[in-house]
Amino acid sequence: MKESNNVSDANHPSSRFSAEDIARWRTDGFAIVPGFFTTDEIAPIAADYERRYGDRRPGASAAMNRKQQGQIGRFDRHQFLHIDTLPYGGAIETDLLPLHTGLI
Repeated sequence: MKESNNVSDANHPSSRFSAEDIARWRTDGFAIVPGFFTTDEIAPIAADYERRYGDRRPGASAAMNRKQQGQIGRFDRHQFLHIDTLPYGGAIETDLLPLHTGLI
């Protein structure tokens, strides 16, 4: 559990992060908060991810670098092959993750 935010309910959204997390978010524009989501919250999202992407070809998660020597960058349509827009027909837990009460 993070340091107290003067909230007695452990399930209250603000009990998921600390004042330091908020300061980091305000300074850096993001904050990594390990354990923010519970195992029960992540389980259906992980299962949805496996259902949707678990059968991708081996090595699909490897970085794609097809630049020639000295080339600054190069577009390759395969880089965006499996990018979907949300909501994308996944499990409702996945589609609603950005609206989690702890994030709002």
